[in-house]
Amino acid sequence: AGDKIYFITPLRHDPYAAFRRSAEIGSDDSVPLQEAVRGVAGSGDTVDYRGKEVVANWQYLPSLRWGMVVKIDTEEAFASIADQRDRSISLAAISLFGVLFVAILVARSISSPVVNLTNVAERIAEGEIDIQAKVETSDEIGTLAGAFNVMTAQLREFIATLEQRVAERTKAQETVAEIATAVATIPDLQEMLERMVHLTQRGFGLYHAHVFSYYEDTQELRIVACGYQEGDEHEGTHGMTSIPFGQEQSLVARAARNREAVIVNDVRNEPGWLPNPLLPDTRAELAVPLVVGDTLLGVLDVQAAHLDAFTNAEANIQTTLAAQIATSMQNLLQFESTQKVAADLSVVAEVGIATATITDKDQLLQEVVDLSKKSFNLYHAHIYLMNEAGDALDLTSGAGEVGRTMVAQGLSIALDREQSLVARAARTHEGVVVNDVTQDANFLPNPLLPETRAEMAVPMIVAGKVLGVLDVQAETVGRFTDIDVNIQTTLASQIAVALENARSFEKTEGRAEQALKLNTITQKIQAADTIEEAMQVAARELGHALGKRQTMVSLNPSALKIDSERTSNE
Repeated sequence: AGDKIYFITPLRHDPYAAFRRSAEIGSDDSVPLQEAVRGVAGSGDTVDYRGKEVVANWQYLPSLRWGMVVKIDTEEAFASIADQRDRSISLAAISLFGVLFVAILVARSISSPVVNLTNVAERIAEGEIDIQAKVETSDEIGTLAGAFNVMTAQLREFIATLEQRVAERTKAQETVAEIATAVATIPDLQEMLERMVHLTQRGFGLYHAHVFSYYEDTQELRIVACGYQEGDEHEGTHGMTSIPFGQEQSLVARAARNREAVIVNDVRNEPGWLPNPLLPDTRAELAVPLVVGDTLLGVLDVQAAHLDAFTNAEANIQTTLAAQIATSMQNLLQFESTQKVAADLSVVAEVGIATATITDKDQLLQEVVDLSKKSFNLYHAHIYLMNEAGDALDLTSGAGEVGRTMVAQGLSIALDREQSLVARAARTHEGVVVNDVTQDANFLPNPLLPETRAEMAVPMIVAGKVLGVLDVQAETVGRFTDIDVNIQTTLASQIAVALENARSFEKTEGRAEQALKLNTITQKIQAADTIEEAMQVAARELGHALGKRQTMVSLNPSALKIDSERTSNE
């Protein structure tokens, strides 16, 4: 391991050496072992870890990348020889042949097990892991032979387990690929997610699988699709369960906050687990965030009905699946957003066309709110106009009977009123959105609109001047986005221009009508024969023009005298 060699078997004089004792490569310690791991085979005299002289034989096992050393103390190995040598000196030449005979026997007894063990090691190195070494003695060589047998048994078990894990991992990867392929062509986001959790629950044999979508504006995670076991009474349903993003007692919220997988293999002993009464058999749970770049889209949550169901390997598999699903979600969201923008802009154009020829101000505004409510599928829409003093906004038109009732009530909002989204939009010249009005202190409720859950107010501006505010409301929390603000702002600008044109037309038409009436009165006055008659005509016609029942004209008597003299001269 790096610059060290580790012993993997017990030693005769150190039974706890396995995986504990080591030797530095390049040191004077365990030189035969260093030679063996370098791939050099050999034998000879050396000094072991105790500082004792030994006779050793060493060999490299390339398939295992192990070095094997077989040794025996020199003192022990040659004890009989030394004894016979001493006796041979005393017994002289007569004992020489006996000593040689005994020496040969001893050498054979030592070398034969070593050779046999070396042959076993070589065959293991060649891949014969089923071979067993013969344990013929109870000495160090016998101990080593037994250790070899244990090692090969463990190696066989490890290889079998490894093959099983590789097969399981391969099958899991294939399942991920199948799920990703199956949902890749589904154009509808909800349908895609429902299909995904169904396949995930079936493909991985889970107790349950479901996916949460993250709503940043309300800071919550909502279940949007569930995959129950086949035949479960809740199969195919998901309800409207939601979890606050900051919820501590939730593995799903924790995975979303930390942007990493969360595993709990015994949920009943987990303080942070949030139980679900519809899933009473859950014993283990794995939550994986759905993330693209820095954007959190939701969480994939899978559950098992037995303990210790999830490992890091399973977490990696589900993370891979989550990454692919998150990418598909983002693509579909972008596609849906593009479609929505196109559809909304089309509605804006339709509203603009429908109101382009309307010159009556009240009719124009009523048509706008009615069309907006219907075309954008809103709960309500109404328009406030700035009063002449510029200090209040008067409700001028509202959609449907409710809107007309509110207009008839003469509702007005002071421009400086804090508890009003409409007034805030007019003051700031910017669109204002509240996607959960029950949580906003500035929301101004109306008893005629009890189902309002989200509200958006956008100013109607022409040449930098606020003419009024378009206010729309929805029955669902989280209904309005930044895109909706842009769309409604565009519509509000069109309304403001149309309103300004209607006002201009109204003024022009009024002046033309006044000029026509004045011209008619002038012609009638000119046709009179006397001043008195002319004044009577003027009083009568002006009374009609001004809508007055009585009109009185006073003249200076001297004017009548002059008129009489002029008439006499003629």
